[in-house]
Amino acid sequence: MVDPTLTANCAADLGALKASGALAEDFHDRALPLGCMVPDDIRDKIEEDGVDLSDVVVVGAARAGVGIDMYDYLLGQNATVLFVYGASPPTNNDTSKNFYWTFTPDVETAAQLVAAETCRRFGRGVEHRVLKLYGNDQPAFDIRVDAQLEWLWKNCEAKITKTTEARARFDQDLAYELTKKALIHDPSITTILAANDRMLLGARKAIDETLSWEGAAKLMIAGFDRVEEHLLDDDFMVASADQYVGVAGAGLWRAVQNVLDAVDAAAAAGDPIDTTDDLKAYFAETTGENLWEKCTADLEPYTDAAVALAAETGVDAWDAAVADVEADCAFYEETTTETETSCQYADAEGFTVDALIHHTSYQATVAAKTDDDSPLPVTASVRELEIQTMDTAGGSFSATAWVDLEWVDTRLKYDSNVFEGPIRVDIDRIWVPEMYIHNLQTPEGLQLIKRLPAEVKPDGSVKYSFRTVGEYGCDTDSNLRNYPYDVHTCSLDVTVAESESEIDIRDGHIVGRIEGCEGWDGDGGDAPVKVGSHPSGKTVKFRFRIERNSQFAVMSYVLVGWAFNLLGFTVFWIRAEGAGIDRSAVAITTILAAQFMMYEAKVTKVFTWLDWYFVIMLVYQFLAFILLVKSSRDYRQQQAAGGDEKFFIRVKAAQSKIRRRSKADDWTFWLFNLMFAGLETNALDRAARRIMVPSFFVVQIIISFVNPAPPVFQSKIIWERAGFHSGLFWLNFLLLLFYAGLFATAWFLGQFHEDESSELSHFKKAEKRVQEGIVRLETVFELHGADSLDVQTFFHKWKETTDKLRSREDTINRRRAMRTPVHDERRVQDGSWRSPKHSPVGPVGSVVAVVGAGDLPRPPAVQKPRFIFDPTRVTWYWEETPERISQHPVVRPPYWVPFDEKAASTLEQALVQERSLVQLSGGKYVADLRTMTQKNQQTSYSRRILREASP
Repeated sequence: MVDPTLTANCAADLGALKASGALAEDFHDRALPLGCMVPDDIRDKIEEDGVDLSDVVVVGAARAGVGIDMYDYLLGQNATVLFVYGASPPTNNDTSKNFYWTFTPDVETAAQLVAAETCRRFGRGVEHRVLKLYGNDQPAFDIRVDAQLEWLWKNCEAKITKTTEARARFDQDLAYELTKKALIHDPSITTILAANDRMLLGARKAIDETLSWEGAAKLMIAGFDRVEEHLLDDDFMVASADQYVGVAGAGLWRAVQNVLDAVDAAAAAGDPIDTTDDLKAYFAETTGENLWEKCTADLEPYTDAAVALAAETGVDAWDAAVADVEADCAFYEETTTETETSCQYADAEGFTVDALIHHTSYQATVAAKTDDDSPLPVTASVRELEIQTMDTAGGSFSATAWVDLEWVDTRLKYDSNVFEGPIRVDIDRIWVPEMYIHNLQTPEGLQLIKRLPAEVKPDGSVKYSFRTVGEYGCDTDSNLRNYPYDVHTCSLDVTVAESESEIDIRDGHIVGRIEGCEGWDGDGGDAPVKVGSHPSGKTVKFRFRIERNSQFAVMSYVLVGWAFNLLGFTVFWIRAEGAGIDRSAVAITTILAAQFMMYEAKVTKVFTWLDWYFVIMLVYQFLAFILLVKSSRDYRQQQAAGGDEKFFIRVKAAQSKIRRRSKADDWTFWLFNLMFAGLETNALDRAARRIMVPSFFVVQIIISFVNPAPPVFQSKIIWERAGFHSGLFWLNFLLLLFYAGLFATAWFLGQFHEDESSELSHFKKAEKRVQEGIVRLETVFELHGADSLDVQTFFHKWKETTDKLRSREDTINRRRAMRTPVHDERRVQDGSWRSPKHSPVGPVGSVVAVVGAGDLPRPPAVQKPRFIFDPTRVTWYWEETPERISQHPVVRPPYWVPFDEKAASTLEQALVQERSLVQLSGGKYVADLRTMTQKNQQTSYSRRILREASP
């Protein structure tokens, strides 16, 4: 082994080498010997190791006699010398004593391959005006050019009309000068054949200086040695012969290795090869005898002369040609092996395709086979899968994807030294499996399928790709019930038409990222997820999981519907006085909006989670509407019965006492009264605020975790995708937490202990019963008179009730006294406590007066006189609008219309009895004698009334 450091100053060594004369002049511009050393230095380096030279194998070149003395010396010391790339005969050439062998590239075959590529590229029968650029004067180098021209003439029907020969001596500058002169003299030259590539560098420069771009493009140029590959890459030359000198493991280096392997094998078998004659015998004998028979050389049976002779003599041209050149085989007597050569092509892919498809018996209709006739493995894969739309209602999705099929066709193998590959071949020129997409729903006339040429690698493996665009089937019904949190598993089903005995289709998976579409994604907002493929028979299902992006549906429908529900609940916060139509409008509007949203959000006939959500939403809205109607009716009846003004006074007084305790009590009670309502609020409105609204939040939290759709409560998708991850849960949870916190705060501050508010609720019930009794009493007076048995019975009941009320109020006063012992309090004559807020107010006979008085009224001893209305003395009017006053025949200027006699009598009787509210027209109107107004109970429209009495 030579030390690499010896190459450090190679330029200086080269000058010294040339000056010494040890390097032949022909090799001054070529590659240097190993390590920039002269042969004697190399010999000394070998001997420096002190090894037995009989064990040394030297592989090297001795062209033009360079280093032949070194080789003779090594052979004289019984070393083995393997000459490569030709050699001058050594002095120690006794084949019985010395062991040497020569390996020479098959230059003629390489030249013929270049000529064949020229014929393929430019066609047969082409006229050639040739410039030959020879190397030195050695015949071995001239054959590089002459063999090309001979092959074109014999095998490509080339018309050689002119040749110009120039010996450029492998010199680039000399080749430039000679080529330039030749082109100046004859610009019609069409073909340039050079003995090596370096001379073509000079020729290229000459071409650029003498010819136009169009003229240069028409030239057919061929080289040799494959040392200037950029000329091939630029398509300047058609091809360059490759002797494999620079390719490890190929050509002559493979031949050297084969000989060394044979020597080692013989030594291992006990029959060592020590001389050249021993190697000859190795080639000559097989199983101890010579089995070679006849050999031929230069066999040309179908030349013109042979054909003419055959026609003349009746002897077959093949038989005659073989008889002329046939002799006993003696090739093993030679000491030279011609090694494999090849050619490198500018259009290497085109050459390889032509060699595989056109120049062979390849049949595209015959399927590829395996060596053991088993089913041919075909691997299918999908890449660049892009989901464009998802139609869950129709059970399909639109997508584009590339589908790749890969298999091995041994008939398509080629030499990677010629072209590294892959080559691209139109699918109509080779066999490809018949493949289709099984779940493709797009009609054939609308399918968009782009098929690429197949890619073939040197080992015969084929890759066929096509792009499919269309609509594909997907079973979505089973998972659609979780909408908008639905997750679907779809697939692209690749199927081959051949039987399973012919093709074994295998899974190559989905390659790369899957692109989702708008409104859909994968796991947590990423791309759709690959869930593995499923080969089944002749089909491979490339499955992926895609999740609907629930944010759109939640923001568009769920949260908007939730807000509509809260808007519908606001009717319980709107006071009933004068706002009946407003409350009804809000309730009806939210119901209609929810119905429209439910229709708009419907995506399938399957009953989904969102459908259940809308059902729950509508149930609460209809329930709110029903409670609203009942609450409004109760309010109108209460107003017709005289209202609860006195009760409200007591309630406000009791609530004010609570709020005066501290700032915390004040704010907490105000907020609590706002959210939960107090006793001054209608009972149904109060129940809705305290029960229905919090229950709505609870139901919303529950449905964030479960799907009531059948099979009921069995789906985990809602729990996984919604639940704690959904804004709906947190929104309702925070509001419910606010309700619970407010309740707990009020409880902690003692506002739920038995105080005036709770006691007054019992008082209100009793007061209501007293008011109902008064109304009944008035009715009895009017119908039967004061001495009726019913009147006596009523007053007996009345006495019992008022006694209970008085006892209850005394209890309230005592409790108040115990809570606030130091206040402005005073005793009444009967010894019970009386607060100023509970002192008797109003006329005797009112509920407050009844509760606060020391003595209850007693039934009269005589019958009360009957009320008689005199319409001649008293007239009641109601005010009409100026636009409609003309419709009434009797009016009192400017806009007063008289009541009918029955209504006037009712109003007058109420005035005498000191009643403030009077129902008219069957309850449609209520007259307030305190404000002298009349209100329409249905529309809440109010107008003035007038009483006119004559003296």
